[in-house]
Amino acid sequence: MHYVAIEESRQDLLKQLHERLNARLDPARAATVDAFARHFYATVPVEDLVDRRLDDLYGATLSVWQFLQHHDPRSPKVRVFNPDFEEHGWQSTHTFVAVLHEDMPFLVDSVRIELNRRGLTVHAIQNAVLAVARDERHQLQALASPRAENAPEARESLIVIEVDRHTDVAFLEKIESNLNDVLRDVRTAVGDFDAMCSQITASIQELEKNCPPQIDPDDHEEAIAFLEWMLKDNFTFLGYDEYLLEGGELKRDADSVLGVFRLDQPRYCERIRTEEGWTNITIMCWYRSYCRLPKAPTTPGYTALPILTTSPLTVTTTTAM
Repeated sequence: MHYVAIEESRQDLLKQLHERLNARLDPARAATVDAFARHFYATVPVEDLVDRRLDDLYGATLSVWQFLQHHDPRSPKVRVFNPDFEEHGWQSTHTFVAVLHEDMPFLVDSVRIELNRRGLTVHAIQNAVLAVARDERHQLQALASPRAENAPEARESLIVIEVDRHTDVAFLEKIESNLNDVLRDVRTAVGDFDAMCSQITASIQELEKNCPPQIDPDDHEEAIAFLEWMLKDNFTFLGYDEYLLEGGELKRDADSVLGVFRLDQPRYCERIRTEEGWTNITIMCWYRSYCRLPKAPTTPGYTALPILTTSPLTVTTTTAM
């Protein structure tokens, strides 16, 4: 009964919005915007909608619709603004963050985490995946629910977030810039995700062939089990690279770099203090002694050794020659 009441409230609100759109727009445009609104607001908590004045909901809907009209799917589209009645035809007590991006994993959480990192309280999140068709100039030609019959093939994720209101223009521009950086990182990591998983699989296969004599067999099996566990959707791989053990020193193999490590950003090269001095990596305890050896075991080929970097949720492998 509670669910039924919520849906009745939603449908009543959408009916009022439908009537307002028909009253103020030409019939063809009203029908198009109304179809979009019904898909976009289908999963939004009703309490996030009922507290708004109808005119503000109408204005917000048109604002988001205009935001969708042009988008190059090769790059994110981000807008951070304070709705003002004089400028936008609607108003809000919050700052609005709008993001349009080719649909892929981790988008909503990555945007939310970045806003939280900036100390912004998130008051509402609206997200919908849209089936879209665009022309060669990236103008919107068609939009539908991905579940609709004959829906366009391309998928874009629309995210609209309300946060604490801030009026400092420089601060709003910084948020926009930071979100563009975060979304670039997401695209890079997602694009290389399968390749990173393949490298971990190759490391497992190599380790299964050989247990170095100086490594306890139980620790060796535990390391393999840990890597297998990570591959079962228990770990988010953001970056990967390999290190060669040469002359007692670990040296990065530039040809092995995948994911966010390809961006060469300072935040992915953080240094930590160890008993041996400053280092960019933290080797898993069960392989630390192995990597200190002046020479690798006399086995054919090489053995890929898993290590963790100090960056959150990233994995690299070091290769001993």
